[in-house]
Order: sequence, then structure tokens, then C-alpha cells
Amino acid sequence: TIPGDVGQAGATDPRHLLHAIRTGGLILTNDYSDFTDLHDLIIGSGGGQPGILLVYSENDPTRDMTHRGIAVAIKNLESSSVPLENELHVLNQWR
Repeated sequence: TIPGDVGQAGATDPRHLLHAIRTGGLILTNDYSDFTDLHDLIIGSGGGQPGILLVYSENDPTRDMTHRGIAVAIKNLESSSVPLENELHVLNQWR
């Protein structure tokens, strides 16, 4: 699901995360700093979130993950059985 599909196009990062919390959906983003801060705020205040998946991008096509690479990393993460709920995972480490 993309933000536009659920009436969230142009919404702020906290709104995107709130929607994910309400619907139980994971967040997939390359906005490392904002979502790391939001994750820390939620967990630090005793709340929870369904999971945040981060993709680092350096605007270098030889190093950045492709869409296929992201899909492979998600599959690798899922098959590892590590918890997703209340966690923040960097997909680049799951290639």
C-alpha cells in the first residue's frame, strides 16, 4: 500500500506512522532520520509500532538497493524469523 491509496498522500511522517499503527502495517522508507526519531519516541514512551523497515540510499546506482533488491531483503528478513513489531530494521543489511 502506498500513501495515496489510503488517503495519506502528502501527509507528515508522524501521520504515516500513526496510520501504520492503526492498521497494523509496516512502514518501508528511506527517511532514516525522521523515522528513527519517531521509533525512539514511541518505544521510549512505552508505546508500540508494527515495524519500520529502512533503506539507506546514497544516490549511487552502484551501491543503492534496487526495487528487486529491497524485495529480496524483505524476504530474507521474513525468513529469519526476527521480530518486526516494535523494531526498526535496515534492509541494506539483509541483502
